[in-house]
Amino acid sequence: MSESSKDAFFVQQVEHWYQYHQRPLPWRQKPTPYTIWLAEIIFQQTRIEQGLSYYLRFIKKYPELPILAKAEEDEILRMWQGLGYYSRALNLLKTAKILTERGGDFPHEVQELMSLPGIGPYTAGAIASIAFGQRVPLVDGNVTRLFARFFGIESPVNHPNTIKIIHSKAEGLVNLSDAPSNYNQGLMEMGSLLCKPVKPSCNECPLSQECSAHHNNKVAILPLKSPKPQKSNRYLYYVFIEKDGKIAVHKRDNQDIWKNLYQLPLLLDTSSIYEKTEFELRHRNLEKMSTIRHILTHQILHLTIYRAEKFFDQNKKKEIRYVETSLLGELAFPVPFQKFFEKILT
Repeated sequence: MSESSKDAFFVQQVEHWYQYHQRPLPWRQKPTPYTIWLAEIIFQQTRIEQGLSYYLRFIKKYPELPILAKAEEDEILRMWQGLGYYSRALNLLKTAKILTERGGDFPHEVQELMSLPGIGPYTAGAIASIAFGQRVPLVDGNVTRLFARFFGIESPVNHPNTIKIIHSKAEGLVNLSDAPSNYNQGLMEMGSLLCKPVKPSCNECPLSQECSAHHNNKVAILPLKSPKPQKSNRYLYYVFIEKDGKIAVHKRDNQDIWKNLYQLPLLLDTSSIYEKTEFELRHRNLEKMSTIRHILTHQILHLTIYRAEKFFDQNKKKEIRYVETSLLGELAFPVPFQKFFEKILT
């Protein structure tokens, strides 16, 4: 089969398969730019199985863009608890406010969409393609895996040159489609349901008869990836202070992890083994309540929580507020603190 025939076969099979096998996901029932945008933001770093309940809660509480635009930041962060990558939630609110101020309509063009907070090339392409029917290529992890296997791409897919090759291929293929919305959704769906990272369902895949990896017994090998850099370790030390039925907390306000979420009062945040050892020796008389290991994309967090009667860092004392234990659930905390509170307060 020639390259052009193989490309046409690929597009036709993806569209046909999607027509009969798509999952009845809620944003597909009556797709609008708002529902597609909301789904794409929630599922950027989250599997559908994990994020579906979040989507349903969000769309129930904020069924329209102007309603979301009126939400409070703490309210959005609380709704987002457990999803991680909290900048997504903050950008969701920023974009809702911007679009509402402009009249409530989403731009149709990718470049205009990308000018909005939290909307990158992929999300912009999804909105333009699915909501407005534009021939815009979409490339996520599922699509990359599908392309690498079907077209036999044997260079590391996280290498810049390979990324360019895949994006160029994606652009050419979407231009062959008469229904870019269905085609792009079919790519994502097929990658998610059939061309899975482990134990793909090749026998059920309509592409298998022309799939390079399937014919060359390389399904388990492709896609290739260059090794990821080793995660760094980070050590965070907190104090748990309880006074008159209230807990001391403060709100993070920097550009680092957990932006604008609440946490216990922080004593030290370091990546230095020397500083970590010095600190632990200096505070060895404090009662250690909990040690928590929490893995993020690029780093491993090691949290230690001590019990204390007061906060002894005078420079940060003004940042502290005391919250009744019964009201802690109304504040947005990172997952490690949610688990800690569940353990000690129940």
